[in-house]
Amino acid sequence: MTLSSVPGAGDVAARSTSACGVTSFGRHQLHHEPPDLHVVRLDGSLEIEEGLAMLAANAEYVARARYILLLVDLRTAWVAPVETRKLVATIDRRCSPWFLGCIGGSFSSRVMMNVGVRAANFFCPGGMTAAFFEEEAPARAWLYAQRRRMTETS
Repeated sequence: MTLSSVPGAGDVAARSTSACGVTSFGRHQLHHEPPDLHVVRLDGSLEIEEGLAMLAANAEYVARARYILLLVDLRTAWVAPVETRKLVATIDRRCSPWFLGCIGGSFSSRVMMNVGVRAANFFCPGGMTAAFFEEEAPARAWLYAQRRRMTETS
């Protein structure tokens, strides 16, 4: 599935805004912290068009990355409609490892994230690992440990 194959997805990408390195996709935010950490804040319903626009904004980085580090803030009320959850399983992506350090989140949002990770791993085995933390500092420490592990093995 590609951004151009979903009606309205290009409109969302065109409406995304960027300030101080933070790009907004509707109420959702994404920013990059060098050298390789992406911070995602989900807020409200993550529509398929917004998910595709986020992916498109980082497609070049993901295509060349040996691993992906995501700090995902789940502390706001967010949901992913069925169409968006199906998107996770159909994204064309490399099998480089993805590490998601998730902060907070309700029981249901953690379950939804785990289901997404399992679906992704069904199509790209071992490609995605998520860990859940109540605070940001331990999530970052876990992600930095993954970075060390990935860079020491090269």
